[in-house]
Amino acid sequence: MKQIINFKSLFLFSIALFLTAIIISGCKSYQHKEGFELQRELADDEDTLKRDIYITSTLPIDSADVNKLLMDVWRFETEKYPDEIKIYARVFDSSGHFITNMAKPYLKDTTKNYWTGVTETLGKKLKKPPVPIDSFTVREFGANDSIPYNIVLSVDYSGSMSGVMSAIFEGTELFVDMKMKYDNIGLTSFNQELDVKVPVMNDKNQILNIYRSNRERKLGLFSAVNDAVWNCIDLLKDTPEKDPRVLVIFTDGDDNYSKQKIGDLIEKARANKIHIFAVAFGYSKPPKYWGYHHVALAVNVPARKDTLFGYGEYDMSDKYKWDEEGKAFERPILFDFNKWDIKPESAPVIEEVADAMLSMERIKIEIQGHTDNVGGMEFNQILSERRANAVMEALIKLGVEPRRMRSRGFGLTMPKVDNTIEENRAINRRTEFHILAK
Repeated sequence: MKQIINFKSLFLFSIALFLTAIIISGCKSYQHKEGFELQRELADDEDTLKRDIYITSTLPIDSADVNKLLMDVWRFETEKYPDEIKIYARVFDSSGHFITNMAKPYLKDTTKNYWTGVTETLGKKLKKPPVPIDSFTVREFGANDSIPYNIVLSVDYSGSMSGVMSAIFEGTELFVDMKMKYDNIGLTSFNQELDVKVPVMNDKNQILNIYRSNRERKLGLFSAVNDAVWNCIDLLKDTPEKDPRVLVIFTDGDDNYSKQKIGDLIEKARANKIHIFAVAFGYSKPPKYWGYHHVALAVNVPARKDTLFGYGEYDMSDKYKWDEEGKAFERPILFDFNKWDIKPESAPVIEEVADAMLSMERIKIEIQGHTDNVGGMEFNQILSERRANAVMEALIKLGVEPRRMRSRGFGLTMPKVDNTIEENRAINRRTEFHILAK
């Protein structure tokens, strides 16, 4: 169990690409055309050669002229933002070769790490310093991905994992949904004992239906990680030996019940030709910024004189209704009790709105302050007016013209939900942005 994979990279980052997919963030791409294997890619960025490139074949990285390498980022997916963003990138050379063997599972020299950096620069007009992405996963896709895999996924259901079960349920379904046509998948969970949720089978719909019927079974208590690995190996023993056998074990690493020892597990896995991947619990996300993101990917190739970069951008501001008059959206702008000074942790939200307004110069907005019912009518009316005005003043300081904004306080007069419980009162304490003109 040498390889540790980040939780999000396996569970909430779905993966799809012919050659290389980088999972953590997305980007705007060069325009690409149909016919992926024999396509014509016009690379007109200043980092690429100023001529047409015809992709004709593949070439392993150890046979390529590293000083003729180019990289582009050609697709992004933001549906799961901010929990995940997918980047689709490809490396090619000026002679028309896609470059291969740069990432697992096609990486030949495992001592090399070509993909050395991902950063995001937030904001289009108000550019913030680059934010490094500390945890990301690279997966290369190639012709051999048509090989059927036999995979057992075993997830820790012990008490220490109780706070993330909803993410585990969602991630497991995404894991199954990624299966190739001929792959066989089994699903298990474990606490102090193993529970086979779904035996190893091929039909995706059947796997999901069975899993959904019993996914909440046997939650809590102790954690026997080693015993789970031992028993999961038995589930794979009868699968075809010529096809890859893979056991993925997802846990926070707290084993407090097992009888089996690591050395015995390794020997049993080797004897049955089973690859074990231990997935450490943890989250990796792109910066939470509902605006413009500029992404930079860094690749270092031995013998190349400089670092190879690929760039792209994606814009999350369109998640809010900037496009139509009369539309409104909320953003979490925080204040201390009975105060109208914007808390420092809300500065990124103010910057998001300012950057969007500076980018869309015709937009005019009304900033509305709303409160709960604690403190009475007059108290809340004044408080809401001051808070709305504080937001407007913060936007003015960032360069937004005052004539494009107005602030209004509505106090407790426009609750979204009943103020009978604290959870509802928190919903009613809000800042809304209404589009007046565009």
